[in-house]
Amino acid sequence: MAEEMGEFLKDFFDEAEEHLENLNQLLLELEKETAAGATDSEKVNAMFRAVHTIKGMAGMVGLDNIHRFAHRFEDLLGALRKGDIKLSPEIVDLLFECLDALKIMIFEVKNQDNLGMDYDSILKKIDDVLGGVKEAPREDEGTEAKKEYERLEIDFEWDQEKYPFPPDAVDAIKYAMEEDLYIYVVEKEVQKDISREKLERLPIFDEIAEVGEFIAFFPPYERFKEAPGETVVLKILFYSDKDPDVVKEHLYDPVKVVREKKKKEAVEEAPSAGAEELAMDEEMIKEFIAGAEELLEELDLNLIELEKDPENMEVINAIFRAAHTLKGTAGMFNLENVVELTHKMENLFDEIRNGKLKATEEVMDVFFKALDKVKLMIENIREGKSDKSVPIDEEVKAIEALIKGEKVEVKEEHKEEKKVEAAPPREEKKEEKAAPPPSSPPSKPKTPPGAPKKMDFMKKSETIRVDIEKLDKLLNLVGEFVMDA
Repeated sequence: MAEEMGEFLKDFFDEAEEHLENLNQLLLELEKETAAGATDSEKVNAMFRAVHTIKGMAGMVGLDNIHRFAHRFEDLLGALRKGDIKLSPEIVDLLFECLDALKIMIFEVKNQDNLGMDYDSILKKIDDVLGGVKEAPREDEGTEAKKEYERLEIDFEWDQEKYPFPPDAVDAIKYAMEEDLYIYVVEKEVQKDISREKLERLPIFDEIAEVGEFIAFFPPYERFKEAPGETVVLKILFYSDKDPDVVKEHLYDPVKVVREKKKKEAVEEAPSAGAEELAMDEEMIKEFIAGAEELLEELDLNLIELEKDPENMEVINAIFRAAHTLKGTAGMFNLENVVELTHKMENLFDEIRNGKLKATEEVMDVFFKALDKVKLMIENIREGKSDKSVPIDEEVKAIEALIKGEKVEVKEEHKEEKKVEAAPPREEKKEEKAAPPPSSPPSKPKTPPGAPKKMDFMKKSETIRVDIEKLDKLLNLVGEFVMDA
């Protein structure tokens, strides 16, 4: 645990130093503008967000002194943002004092040193400046939080009596409302006995940080033990300026919008659906089916690879991503049965990714059976039928049972079928393909196991950084795949 906490503190120091450097640069620019009689409110906003982030991170790792000081620094910047106090050379000097003090506090913790800084005198200066605009002591934080919650007018149940918002969450909600940002909730199932350090290092918090800012989660860690069963479903609130489509594509876990932006750009009223729009919808469905079939084929190939090497994390992650992509694109067309089953498949491999389950024969048999149902639903969609004509209750219950650690019996005939159906009819495809003429560019090889494709209509322009060893391995896999084909 000490080693994990050390790693988490290292992450805090690294990120805090980046924010401190940014704050220093912003404050230098603000000093010049103030001297010239002009101020940029966006710089003040950026400073507020940076201090708010440091405060939140310090609270997560238990650095209470830094958390409290950053909170008062944030109050000062908040008063500037609201116009309660005016920017002046004296205020700029105080901001520099706050920044220097924050740097020293972090330095002291990092180096286990004490430089004898008089932090109380700086806090007193902040209190003197805020004066009449200083917020009243929060004697009833729960009541204040409840008012903020009710003002959101959101479709989200948060038991304020049982789990009152912490003060930081109140500030974050106020900020999101002032800036007219989206507020989202994402659900994540975790083990009830997870340590606080492991909880704080869950990838979901990194994913949220890439698209927005964390607000709070409930139930609070101290109440995990009250939950029935062995797991707890966390509801994590965060705000973002990103549209729902961007956020939902970025996060693997289910996301819901609980506060819409109020100031949306005016959009011309869409005309009623005509022949052209219906034709486009049909074309989109065709692209979905084509993309889904590619993903299903890749799932087959990756599952075969996983049977050979059940500990291969690259293949496990690829299967998880493929199920996630299939779920997301099916959701765009309201294919509820496809979404429900692929979501369960995704959850199953999330458990394997996190080391809670092993890719045993039993697990693989259940997954193959679920995959067969997905294939059948896609085929029905191709024929113009509903995906709901395929029953999925048995597969859903089987996956849920595996996640709970229960035994599942798989019919013997399926065990025979999955070995035959797993391999795609590659020879027939070869005969149908005519050799390209010499002047034609070489055809693109299929994606190797470990890298599922996205749907054609979901493609984006993006770049990634890849370790050279992984790149060599990927190229070797492509070569082997082409020779096998």
